[in-house]
Amino acid sequence: MAKKSDVVIGLLAGAAIGATLGILFAPDKGKNTRRRLKKNVEDYTDRAKSSVQNAVGDVKNEANDIYSRLRKKMRKMEEETAELQEQLEDAE
Repeated sequence: MAKKSDVVIGLLAGAAIGATLGILFAPDKGKNTRRRLKKNVEDYTDRAKSSVQNAVGDVKNEANDIYSRLRKKMRKMEEETAELQEQLEDAE
C-alpha cells in the first residue's frame, strides 16, 4: 500500500515539476505565465487531494476487512472455548 502511494506521489510531483519548468522556460508574457502556473498548481493540488482521499479510503476498507476477520476468529475461539469448558465440566 505504501509503495503504491509513494509511486503516485512521485508521479504527481514529477509531473508538477516538469510542467512548471516547461512553463517557466516557455517564451510568454509574465501575466500568462503566472496564470498558467496557478492553473497547474490548482490541477495538481486537486489530483493530490484525490489520490490522498483514495488512499485513505483504501486504508479504511482494509482496516474494516481486518477487523471483520478478527471478530470472526474471536467468535470462533469463544465458541471453541465454551465447548471445551463444557467438555471439562462433563468429564468431572
